[in-house]
Order: sequence, then C-alpha cells, then structure tokens
Amino acid sequence: MKWMFLLLITINTKIVLSQPMLHVEGNTPNLYISHIVSVKETLYSISRAFNIAPKVLASYNHLDINTKLVVNQIILIPLSTNNFLQTNAKHGEDLFIPVYHVVQPKEGLYRISINHNKVAIDILKYWNQLSSDTIHTGANIIVGYLHTKQGQWTIADTKKLEPITPPKVWVSTPTTSTPPTSDTKHSDSLIQVPPTNINTSMIGFFEDAYINSIAGNVNLQNVSGYAASFKSTSGWQDKKYYALMNNIPSGTFIKIYNAANNTYIFAKVLGSLPEMKENDGLLIRISNAATAVLGINDAEKATVQITYKP
Repeated sequence: MKWMFLLLITINTKIVLSQPMLHVEGNTPNLYISHIVSVKETLYSISRAFNIAPKVLASYNHLDINTKLVVNQIILIPLSTNNFLQTNAKHGEDLFIPVYHVVQPKEGLYRISINHNKVAIDILKYWNQLSSDTIHTGANIIVGYLHTKQGQWTIADTKKLEPITPPKVWVSTPTTSTPPTSDTKHSDSLIQVPPTNINTSMIGFFEDAYINSIAGNVNLQNVSGYAASFKSTSGWQDKKYYALMNNIPSGTFIKIYNAANNTYIFAKVLGSLPEMKENDGLLIRISNAATAVLGINDAEKATVQITYKP
C-alpha cells in the first residue's frame, strides 16, 4: 500500500490532468461558460477555480452570495479580461485551459472572430494549427484560454479525466522592460493545448541564424516604425517568418520586437516594400504567421522595433 501511495505521488509530479472540455456560450461581449455543480462545491470554491470574484459570480447568476448550491445546478461563469486570455501575451506561470467553440453550419473564422470579442483570425489559426481558413461543422475551435491560478483549479475529477502530458506553446519574452538583445535572458510561459506533433516554438526558425549574424558586433542597428502584415503560407507550421523592408539587404536576419505585449520573433528579409500607396508610412511588412505571434491584428498597424546587423 505504501508503495502504491509513493507511486501516485510520483505520477502527480510529472503529469497534468486534462481538464473537462470547456465550451463558450453567448456572443460578444457577453461570453460565459456553463458549469454543473458537483458535491461540496460552493460559490466561493467555483469563483476561485474560475478566477472570478464571488460577488461578481453571485450577481451574474442572480443569487445571494451565501446561497447553498445543489448538485447538478448550473452556474454561469462570465468570461472577462480577468479570466479569459485571447492574445499571445505572456502571463507568468499561471494555468491556462483551452475554451472551445463548436463550429455551426455555414460558420467561418470571420464570424467566429466577431462573436468572440473579435479575437484575431490569425491567432485562431495559430491556436488551432490551421493552415487555411477552412473549418468543418461540428469541429471544436479554441477561441481563448481560461486564465486561472496554479493550485486553484479544484474542479472535482467526476468527469473521468485522464492523465496526459500536454505539449507546450512557448511565448519567449524578455524579463526586463528594455528591448531585447541577443544577450537578453528570457523566461518561458506556457499555455496548455491539445496534443500535437508540430514544433510550437514561437520565436521562429531563424533565431540561430540571427544570433550567428550579429556575433561579435556591438554596433547593432535599431529602428522603430509601423508594421503591417502580408499573407503567406509560411510560418504556420515551420515557424519560418519573413519580412519586407526598405534600406536593408535581402537575406538579412532581423529581430522584431512588439513593446505593446513584450514579445518578439526572428525573421528573414525577402526584399523591399513594393512602391504602392498602402505601404506609405510603413517601416516593414511581416508575414501573417509572425504577426499572429506578435499579437498584431491584420487589419491594423502596430509600432515595432527592428534590430539587425547593418
């Protein structure tokens, strides 16, 4: 019996239990999850698990905060910026659980985006490893992540949870507030996603090439300006990010830093920006797989910093 107890302790330190599949309901801006009450659960324990204030949870369900819940009672969990992540920004060592939407007939990624707080389509494609806009009726599409705390997710194991070892999606970001350099140490935060064999390193295939290109060079060039995206099939699976930029040789490896969410990636310059009105005022165009990682919406411009060896 002692041996079995020790074995269970060892297993629990090495694996993470898969969570019950969470499905979003409602439309922008009133998104929520339905939770079925289990034995001994209270408004306080549920609010702790779903990272929401007990008073907010009680009010949302039109209940007194001291109401005693009954088994199988349905409690609605509102999703807000406090407990619902819909970007690729770093959020420390907290726990992130995928929240799914079931694709309805004749529903596309655009409509799913609009109905779920206008989450960027490129981010939807990245989270769900989609290489095109094609989705199928009945498919489960990740539209965000429930943001809770390690040790607070105490929902009972009554839903036949099975142990898995979740893969990691890394958001490598500098630990300081200053723009990153090749010597900057960076910490890794992870988001748990369904199993996949795809390499999910987010900063890009060209990291080593960039580091080698700047080795021993103390006079790196740093420029800032507006960035926009261009459509490309590259980067979604192989993480090969590309850029178009003036006054820089083709083949140059660059680091692109987005201060708005403290993320960066590495890319290879393919050539100059085409001479067209749409590019007026732009410093750079980046392949849309890269802008998804950087949290830049395809329809908008964003300020970025570019670092490279001149």
